[in-house]
Amino acid sequence: MGYNSAVTNDPFIGTTLSKRYRIDRFAREEELARVYRATRLVDGEIVDIKLLPPHQVDNRQTVARFAREMLATATLRHPNTVAMLDFGDDRLYDYLVLEHIPNAKSLQDVLESEMRLDPARVAHIAAQTASALAAAHAEGIVHRNLSAKTVMLAPGAGGWDLVKIRDFGYARLLKDEDPDVTAVGAVVGSPETMAPEYILEGRLDPRSDLYALGILMWWMLIGHPPFAGRRELVMQMQTDALPSRPSELRRDVPRWLDDLIWTLLAKRPEARPSYAKDLVRILEEGVGHSLGPPELMSEPQARRPKPAEAGSSNAGKAAVVGLALIGLSIVGVLIAAGALLFIVSQ
Repeated sequence: MGYNSAVTNDPFIGTTLSKRYRIDRFAREEELARVYRATRLVDGEIVDIKLLPPHQVDNRQTVARFAREMLATATLRHPNTVAMLDFGDDRLYDYLVLEHIPNAKSLQDVLESEMRLDPARVAHIAAQTASALAAAHAEGIVHRNLSAKTVMLAPGAGGWDLVKIRDFGYARLLKDEDPDVTAVGAVVGSPETMAPEYILEGRLDPRSDLYALGILMWWMLIGHPPFAGRRELVMQMQTDALPSRPSELRRDVPRWLDDLIWTLLAKRPEARPSYAKDLVRILEEGVGHSLGPPELMSEPQARRPKPAEAGSSNAGKAAVVGLALIGLSIVGVLIAAGALLFIVSQ
């Protein structure tokens, strides 16, 4: 039975990958692949596994994006991004092993159940998201698909949310110009958070992610995205239309937060803040105190692997890239190798 079969008949469930990971159940659908809940057999640790299925092995763009996600996720070391713990291939199946975040929900699921969020909660979520983006941008990575689906919320310290950014399959590495990853003239990602310059010119830089964050902040405060409808209509509105200020639709939105969101939603990237790290400072000044546990608001620091991970595939950036190419060989490493080698060589 094929990859797109009903979840109850999923052929992956109950199988063991590389004699190390037992797939226990389906977790979620993402842009490139399915994610499964699994058990690491050596120590019983619960992990998430993202699988690139056999029917995608001849799809050049999918293979290149999977390689890019592997590189981007392995490169980032930040408390607000989902960590890559391992990767490998098992016969026809290339996979990523990701940390499992207990009790996490997508921001979209939270908004569907709670509608509007308190401004202070929005500030906490935005500050952690901006901190993660600052770490990505420092590595030359633009997420490109920051959305209500790719922002995850889990119970955190002090009753606040712990933010985790996931799914770097559409990430743009700023030194990468591989045409196989995104077809010429194509735009990918969620139209609800897509920056105008990307829609009009295919142009991306860190300020494009900040526009997406501004959209999400507006959405969290008001309960729906500023632009909604058919994909083509939403993209047109992103370039041509101005939403109402949040304060016009909700009286308890502080002026400073209203002004910040309005600046982030500027149609011209030059009119937005230049750096994600500046948003953390602005948000903290606005509420008058730190917006999260100190380790979340500090400069990005490398995570120390657990004992079971010591010496694993994420021991160093160079090792990750080299082993990633080996892992991708079964699905056409020559397709992705050029892009990855170009990135590493710069």
